[in-house]
Amino acid sequence: MRRFGLTAKITLLFALFGIAAALGLAGALGGLASVHQIDREAFNGLQLANRASLLSSRVAQASLLSRFDDGASPQQVEQALDALDAAIELVDAARASLVSALPPELSQAHPTLDASIRTFIDFQRDIVDIGRRVSAKAALIEASAEAARENVRQIISVTATIRDDLDRQAGQAASSAEMLAHQVRLRVILIAVGLPLAGGALAITLLRAHLTRPLRELMAAIDATMASEQVIEVPHRRRRDEIGELARTVRTLSEGRATLVTRDAEAGLAQARQ
Repeated sequence: MRRFGLTAKITLLFALFGIAAALGLAGALGGLASVHQIDREAFNGLQLANRASLLSSRVAQASLLSRFDDGASPQQVEQALDALDAAIELVDAARASLVSALPPELSQAHPTLDASIRTFIDFQRDIVDIGRRVSAKAALIEASAEAARENVRQIISVTATIRDDLDRQAGQAASSAEMLAHQVRLRVILIAVGLPLAGGALAITLLRAHLTRPLRELMAAIDATMASEQVIEVPHRRRRDEIGELARTVRTLSEGRATLVTRDAEAGLAQARQ
């Protein structure tokens, strides 16, 4: 009773090749997904860096708008205060956009950023309120306070640090993505070229060892059986596939031929005695 036929063995061999190719392609696809993930992280980092730059520029713009000419006409002062009020809203929008998108590690590294920006916004709103309720000169005095200047310097310094960190991380992510993409390309090329070649070489080796050479040996055994009057030794009789069945058949043929030859010899001897 055979365990695996020759067809089953060949089918199993090619099935293993298919599984190996599928696993290789799955690994390549996983690497490609990692590349896309790194690219997304780099893109998000660049977006955050742009938001930090936008916040810094809007803070600087609002700070400049708060220092209007105290000798300006009431209409000009009102226009300047309106422009400052609008700039404050833009700063607040940029603050909310940046702070909400900051990753936890950057938020922990700069815990006072949000509070500093809120302080700046409140200070600028006070300037607008003083300019409208008191005078332009009082608003200028408020805007020229050292605390206000230090607040602006702190915000610009922190946002610049965040921007530089994000730019550096984006550059590192881009380099990692490029290296990983190169590895994925090499893996795909190896799968597309190396696996068929290796599979073909292995298939040829296995077929030669388990099919071609045994068949040649059995053909030689058949020739020896037809030329010999003795029972010959037939290889591969212990195999559990078609080759083994053929080998056992050749052995049976050899035994049958030897038996017939023996009987013919005995019959001829008996006839000679008679």
